[in-house]
Amino acid sequence: MVKRLLFGSLVSVGAAAVLLAAGAGRAEAQAVIGGRITGGPDQPLGGAVVVIREVGLQAATGVNGTYSLTVPQERIHGQTVTLTVRFIGYKPETRRVTLVRGPQVQDFELAVDPLMLNDIVVTGTAEATSTKELSFSVGAISEATIQDVPAVDPIRALDGKVAGVTIVAPGGDPGAGTAVRLRGATTLTPGASQQPLLVVDGVITQGTLADLNVEDIERIEVVKGAAASSLYGSNAAAGVIQVFTRRGAQNAEGVTSVTVRNEYGQQSLIHDVTINKSHYDSMVGGAVLYTTGANPVPVKQNSDFMDQPYPASAPWRNQQADILTNGPFYTNYVAVGRRAGGTNLQASFENQVNIGIINVSGCNNAVKPAICQNSDLGYTRRNVRLNMDQQLSDRLDVSVGAFYNESSQKLTEGSSNDPFFDVNFMPPDVDLKGIPNLNGEPFKVDIGLSGLIPTSQTRNPLYTMTHVHNSADRTRVQGSFRTRWRPAEWLSFEGSFGYDRAAENDRNYNPNGSLAWDGTPSNGTLFLSNSIDESYNGQISASLQHTFGQLEARLKGASTIEDETYNYFSASGNGFASIAVP
Repeated sequence: MVKRLLFGSLVSVGAAAVLLAAGAGRAEAQAVIGGRITGGPDQPLGGAVVVIREVGLQAATGVNGTYSLTVPQERIHGQTVTLTVRFIGYKPETRRVTLVRGPQVQDFELAVDPLMLNDIVVTGTAEATSTKELSFSVGAISEATIQDVPAVDPIRALDGKVAGVTIVAPGGDPGAGTAVRLRGATTLTPGASQQPLLVVDGVITQGTLADLNVEDIERIEVVKGAAASSLYGSNAAAGVIQVFTRRGAQNAEGVTSVTVRNEYGQQSLIHDVTINKSHYDSMVGGAVLYTTGANPVPVKQNSDFMDQPYPASAPWRNQQADILTNGPFYTNYVAVGRRAGGTNLQASFENQVNIGIINVSGCNNAVKPAICQNSDLGYTRRNVRLNMDQQLSDRLDVSVGAFYNESSQKLTEGSSNDPFFDVNFMPPDVDLKGIPNLNGEPFKVDIGLSGLIPTSQTRNPLYTMTHVHNSADRTRVQGSFRTRWRPAEWLSFEGSFGYDRAAENDRNYNPNGSLAWDGTPSNGTLFLSNSIDESYNGQISASLQHTFGQLEARLKGASTIEDETYNYFSASGNGFASIAVP
């Protein structure tokens, strides 16, 4: 019995020794390249990327700056490959390494690149390429540059950071989209669009980028002119702006990062608009001359020059200050990112509220508060984003992304769709807040004094803002999918698909009983509209890359499909029989 146990132990030990020897043999048959990446003495760079392009392998450094790349035995032929190390804010470094079986150590110390002259871009190129090697200009801004002064949307983040980019804000409403023009985009066709093509994580976007959260952006690339038309078609004739969101790849290997950001601020008008302090009515004894009769009106001068100052005895008011105030805004943001092995993951949530600077506090004293309900103005937005990259093997990887947004905007509406425009027509002695209407409601609608004849342009803007309810509710869904397969060291295939859906519901409600510009009650109006803009794009491409001595050749062929469907529906009604209906 003892002999039998001893024999079994010897067999087990022998088998273990054989397994260890086999494992050691496999390890020695592989090429293992490792080392440490630093940015200076005792300054490890966690999250740096180490790439061997020829064999399609890459690795990220851990928090201590170390990395390890394992090349399988069947891919080792004694060839010389290029080992490239990159880290944001530092100059990349390359080194020629001969692949041999067994371990070898390759340490790197990167130099700081304050001007970011070695950025890698992918927009308009066959493969990721350094900006110094391009034959055309590509502007690129990094996450660090964007976060130095966070903007309200990705387009405004480009302002002052990329040469040749002009930002145009069509209005001051919170959440309003921003137009952009790139230098070099010109057309002789009337009505032709000068808007560059907008791409977010490979999804061609037809609408605005105001729905996106700047905190989620990793970098933005801008191609001016038609250099990217070979990849995106004629839609890119006016240029391309491509946005890349964070995917967790910026983290050090094995590290989970949690970002929490809360922002609060106040906004106000920097300078008042200078308005005219004179009128063109006839004056007698320092007072406006009126006609005689049941309905007297001011008598105009023979000339139309507004050269008569308002009476000095009249109280002067800053009408702009009556409707504008300091408006608060705040943002809550939380994100979780992780990089582990072949998986990158990034998830984020944002809540943004912008009250605006319109002041309608006087509506709280309304005799009929139902008329003034929902008079709060401003903009709210909530975003959720999830991105994930998964390396299935050293030759195959997959990336997916999902984004959901919902926003609500309470808009102002005046006779010219702008209360700020209307208030500049008000004489300085008009009290916009203190005089009620005959029905007891606040903000007298036909507020004409000092010879001002009530017209549609002189409707009290405070009355309009609190009685006419104009809102826009918007939802947006985006999804992206990309896969890349590298069957050979010199050949790769890539497929991608992107989906974008934006739906908007607009509502303009003028209740029964609200007053027209001349003070007469109206029977109410309602206008509803719904729009859905849905688009998708897909691309299949093949890339070849080979080096002939000192010459490196790159070739890319691609097939692209794009489709967009836009549906719009509207309905209107008037003559409501009851107050507060609908």
